[in-house]
Amino acid sequence: MIETLFETYSLSASDMAIRLVLAAFLGLLLGLDRDYKNKPIDFRAYMFICLGASGLGILTLEVGYMMQFYADTLKFDVAKVVAGVLTGIGFVAAGAIIKQGSADVTGTATGTSIWVSGCIGLFCGFGLFLPAIMITIIVLFTLIGFGVIRKKITGESDKEPSD
Repeated sequence: MIETLFETYSLSASDMAIRLVLAAFLGLLLGLDRDYKNKPIDFRAYMFICLGASGLGILTLEVGYMMQFYADTLKFDVAKVVAGVLTGIGFVAAGAIIKQGSADVTGTATGTSIWVSGCIGLFCGFGLFLPAIMITIIVLFTLIGFGVIRKKITGESDKEPSD
């Protein structure tokens, strides 16, 4: 019985592990920048978001694989899974965006980087490693590189005061 549970997957355990570990690592990279700058969401949340999205990407692939055996009785739409994941992560990301006073809005970089970490996780889950790594590099360059440029132009640090 146990043997048959593991024979129904289209991906090997090592393929799944690589996808999940890479997603968690890329989430860690993004989260470390936010954590270093004392943003409201630390690196672990980024890791969980990437990991969860990657897991849902793997689930989508596996359900798609199983659908070939049940195509006449079940219908499955990958786009709905992706849309649901990104909508849910958007809800979490929106929580990081805070309006202070009458005009100040903070947390937009954190909120959007949370959302993109979900995208990176989906890329990893679907096995699209190159775009996942490229997106991570671009986001890190944006957060770190343009944070330095922003500080030079405005004189404001991107780092929030610690408690």
